[in-house]
Amino acid sequence: MITTEKVTDVFADIARAIAAQHAAQLSADKLFAQQQLPFDAIKSRLVDLEKALTASGVSLIEQYKKQTGAKDTAHLTIAFHKIITGNIEDFVRSLKQ
Repeated sequence: MITTEKVTDVFADIARAIAAQHAAQLSADKLFAQQQLPFDAIKSRLVDLEKALTASGVSLIEQYKKQTGAKDTAHLTIAFHKIITGNIEDFVRSLKQ
């Protein structure tokens, strides 16, 4: 049975993987630039991360609705928003290291 808790856990795993991929790419960009990246490049990567997390979340919610017939997914949207926010905050914190 598909539960909202399972879907939320799956999205948390997906979000961590997406954030890790973006962090690794940013590290590679810094390595090859051999200097601190310009603010605009970092901001662009952050926007890309947010878009990727949001698209993944929307896709997962749509799959959940299709599989379960659920009409009200506000609770999932709120949970996913918190996960996205947490991953973005972790990404930003990693930039300071």
